[in-house]
Amino acid sequence: MYSPWTGSDLHSQLPSAGVDTVVVTGDETDVCVLATVLGAVDWGFRVVLVTDAICGSADETHDSMMTIYMNPFPAGGVRDDGNPPRQLARRHPCERSAMTGSYLVQILLPKETGQGEKIPKDWFDSLVKEMTDKFGGATSFVRSPGEGLWRGDGGTERDNIAVIEVMTERLVPEYWRALRERLETELAQKEIVIRAQEIIPL
Repeated sequence: MYSPWTGSDLHSQLPSAGVDTVVVTGDETDVCVLATVLGAVDWGFRVVLVTDAICGSADETHDSMMTIYMNPFPAGGVRDDGNPPRQLARRHPCERSAMTGSYLVQILLPKETGQGEKIPKDWFDSLVKEMTDKFGGATSFVRSPGEGLWRGDGGTERDNIAVIEVMTERLVPEYWRALRERLETELAQKEIVIRAQEIIPL
């Protein structure tokens, strides 16, 4: 769930407490932040977007959303309720706040779904393309997967693991958590491992 307004009565609790302004910060400029801002405007709240306390997982989408935020929303973000206009308040241009540096992110994937069905190559190709489009490149180890060993009730068990890697200068955990949850649902898996390692030049 990306919006705090969905499945809750937050829109009625805040006015009851005398709150008419929502200050928005957080991760994923084009997902969670967007859902929060739009919901607040729809419910008639004044919105203060703290631009140096939000971030996105990709510069291009982050910058595009900042352009939208810094320009009037439809109808200027105004709700005509007979009171002074309520608009999106503005602060300084965004100075991104995120984990910065260089990171190698690895997505460890099974070769079969939780129901024992083989995952088709097209599915892996689609995920590699998605990562390439978002991060500018991706490396896949699907044709020559790694081999996992672990101890089960029946002794040592084996499994083939496909790995997709991307490099990024900005690490946004919220994006990767959402991706992990999506993959777990798509592949009927209890847990998908996505891990990040900071790259230290030698």
